[in-house]
Amino acid sequence: MGDDLFFRNVSRRDFLKKAGQTAVALGGLELIACRTTQGPKTDVSRQGQTVVYPPLKGHKIQPPENGCLVGLRKVYTPQDRSVWRTVYTLISEAKSIEEMASLNKNPVYQESLKGIDFGGGIHTYIEYYETHLGRKPASAVLISMPTLYNYFPTVEATILAQQGITPYVYLESFPFLKPSVRMDLTDIVKGRYNNLIGEVAQESKKFGETFGGFFVSTLHEMNGFWYYWGQSSKFKNSWRRIVDIWEDKGTNQYATWVWHIACPEAHTSPRENTLGTLIHKVHCT
Repeated sequence: MGDDLFFRNVSRRDFLKKAGQTAVALGGLELIACRTTQGPKTDVSRQGQTVVYPPLKGHKIQPPENGCLVGLRKVYTPQDRSVWRTVYTLISEAKSIEEMASLNKNPVYQESLKGIDFGGGIHTYIEYYETHLGRKPASAVLISMPTLYNYFPTVEATILAQQGITPYVYLESFPFLKPSVRMDLTDIVKGRYNNLIGEVAQESKKFGETFGGFFVSTLHEMNGFWYYWGQSSKFKNSWRRIVDIWEDKGTNQYATWVWHIACPEAHTSPRENTLGTLIHKVHCT
């Protein structure tokens, strides 16, 4: 990832200064930074103790020894609003997560998803980013319709990977267009959705086998109160169940799980030591 890093060596002050200038230049695009304190095999002082962080296993995204990875996030919207209407009509008929997942077999639904995820012109934003900053973003977020139970955005992620940009995929537990149908945390823990989660994990693994590592996040901002999983006593076991399923499928050799928190309340991951989770601190910057 060395040549793809936006900043190789940068202080926090310089990063914030540059990021502020860039945010203005990009006109509404949100900069993301996968912040790390130190790189692999580096001694780190934490509360008076010395900790050595080994390299992440498999094909995960390794943290840079200095600075951070900088990319962009754009919530994609279709140029043709009829795409939204088509998807909403299909989703509105679903009464459960299982029925929602069955839409994957509907060719109209699948074609419409492509219109949502990249109809907003991600190519244009990447080109704009490169023009103003002199290189492509290290990572770009895909956050629209992909879900834990539905599909991994292979087409969109492939487009990014082919440009040397690491995909950062949000897999939601409910569809944005119908939040009333959602994956109950208790049901996740009990295994109701194991097969659906496993199918998405296998699809993600196929992408990793071809293009290598990628970032993935789910149940984000869990320390806030605005999502149904936020501050829930069931969150930790739900998150672990999801990650364990991906581990069992062999997908975690490619997936670098991002512990996306709402700063500054939380700072650690329940799987930090075993799966090499990175802390996502976009709201802290």
